Amino acid sequence: MLSVQQKFLSILVAVTLLAWLWEGIAWNAEDIESLVLKGAFRGAIQTYGDCNTLTANEYYFLAVCYLEIGDLKSAETILQRLLSSSEKERSLLTLAQLKNAEGSFSESEKFFRQFISEFPKSPHQPAGLFGLSEVLFQKKSTTEGVEILRRLRRNYPLSSEAEKSIEVLNRELGPFAVQVGAFSEMARAEKVRDDLIAKGYDAYIVRSAETSLIYRVRFGNFKDGKKAESVGQALKAATGLDFRVVR
Repeated sequence: MLSVQQKFLSILVAVTLLAWLWEGIAWNAEDIESLVLKGAFRGAIQTYGDCNTLTANEYYFLAVCYLEIGDLKSAETILQRLLSSSEKERSLLTLAQLKNAEGSFSESEKFFRQFISEFPKSPHQPAGLFGLSEVLFQKKSTTEGVEILRRLRRNYPLSSEAEKSIEVLNRELGPFAVQVGAFSEMARAEKVRDDLIAKGYDAYIVRSAETSLIYRVRFGNFKDGKKAESVGQALKAATGLDFRVVR
């Protein structure tokens, strides 16, 4: 089983560090940022840990350093302070992930919900939604957890979290789905998906890379392939859409 520190190594490198840097955060080659990107976390703490003139951005990177060495208490203290700063968005998400890794699921849920509500246009909404679903499953709130994953799968089809959501939903609800089209253009796939949603189907897009990018439109989760076939036949009779059952 991964330790808390190991969990955060993947979370912070993949989500709260490099992604944030490349998505518009000012990059001025500041010393603490350079140290973090080099993995010199203890050196950054030794140099900046007692400094009281850091910017909010620099304090966030200091929190990253504490997380990476496993000092969650110091990291949380900084992140809590940053909730009233310009770094509120990513501090909320990181606090939610921290509390989830600690097993403090009620606190984690609170932070995830706050992040999702206050930053609906954040590029990290998929991470927030998937994290919230994990917490809900831990708290045995399976029905809401499933609905969150459906929302994620439907609204953020190109995210890595959507791929993980499909895996979880297949396990929870059944591995069979009805596929009604495969398109080379995302816009065409979105139109078919939206038409199906308007008809009441739990439709979503799956991206796959073969010789080129293909966007497949599917709906539903079925435990039984025969049930999926029956629903597909009913759709074809009503709309004329061809289909196939996939797993």
